[in-house]
Amino acid sequence: MVYSICNFSEGCNFIEEGQAKISDSDLYTCCIGTCSVLCFHTSTHTFMSHIDPMKITAQDIIDILTPHTKNIQNPVVFFIPGPWCDKCDSLKVAQAVIRHFDWSNVETVTDNIEWKNVFTITTHGLTVS
Repeated sequence: MVYSICNFSEGCNFIEEGQAKISDSDLYTCCIGTCSVLCFHTSTHTFMSHIDPMKITAQDIIDILTPHTKNIQNPVVFFIPGPWCDKCDSLKVAQAVIRHFDWSNVETVTDNIEWKNVFTITTHGLTVS
């Protein structure tokens, strides 16, 4: 994994708790505790959701992604459960989205994840800082 900070001047967009976005720019979020992050990249698009199940549902995420599925082929998907998330509801939301789109190339990232980490998805991959 590469470690870096998202640079606003390079078109990076912050994803708030309970948001999901697909973009052609870098996306980033931070401060996941009982939340989780589901994100992916292709050669032309990025997607990130900061999953707080009190603010966003699996259906919300599916509805955001569905109009773009024709343009998204073989995404590289990352799932990052929050450090305080042991069988929490954000896991269920992420799993439902993964099942819905039948994604098989999913990497679960759990090593050294802390609340203070910043997660950035670019068209080249995931960075954690």
